Amino acid sequence: MKYNTKEFFEEKFKSCDGVDSWGHQWRASQLFRMRMSVDIISTVMNNYNKKYLDIGCGFGDILSNIHKLFPKIQLYGCDISENSIYYNKQQHKNIAFSVNSLPELKYKENYFDYISTFEVIHYLPLLDRIKAIRRITKLLRQNGIYIYSESSINNNEEKDIINIMSKSYKIMLVKYNYSKLYGKVENILILGKNIAEKKINNINISEKKKNIFLIKVLHLFIRVIKEILKNMFIYKLFYFVSKNMFPKISKSHVFIVGIKREE
Repeated sequence: MKYNTKEFFEEKFKSCDGVDSWGHQWRASQLFRMRMSVDIISTVMNNYNKKYLDIGCGFGDILSNIHKLFPKIQLYGCDISENSIYYNKQQHKNIAFSVNSLPELKYKENYFDYISTFEVIHYLPLLDRIKAIRRITKLLRQNGIYIYSESSINNNEEKDIINIMSKSYKIMLVKYNYSKLYGKVENILILGKNIAEKKINNINISEKKKNIFLIKVLHLFIRVIKEILKNMFIYKLFYFVSKNMFPKISKSHVFIVGIKREE
């Protein structure tokens, strides 16, 4: 299955149980990034009757958090995955969801006050990224705000996206997440967990009794890894050291907020 295709995302969201395969809802690193994203959104939003669109909404976590803070905002979410949208429509009745994808988005132009893309643009080919940002700009009202975030981009990519955005937006904020060093450790732990889970799944039913001790050890190993990955203290310790001692090599995400210029 090819990476970043519709089929790829349908597979990612196929369970529709609200616990996605990225672990966004339980890993400390993902929960911290979620809080960081919502904090950034909170700095540019107000509680008036305005419209917010999150592109690539996944399981609707960002929108759900925004609704708690700003209940008067009209919220919209879209995703390429039909499984994702099906789940969201069942779980979040106060948010309007639709199957939609970049670079083409089937919404009215000059309609939204806020649009966000969190780790979405990088899935597109280079030329489609430019088309996507142009399309987002058309969907925003005058003085509308675009909240852009991507992971693990280098300095040249960051400069390129700021240059592209600067043509249509006044840049309000550029902020970083410093999780790259933690991410290297996290990836090793996740690999170990996945290997252990695969080992358990590969044991035949007929052999489970004679391998009961091994299975218990593997389950314990998986449980310990999950507890480490959930531990916010460990994550924040890595984050503090990374940000204050190795900031240049520790940037894992960039957040760029721009306000649409007058045409």
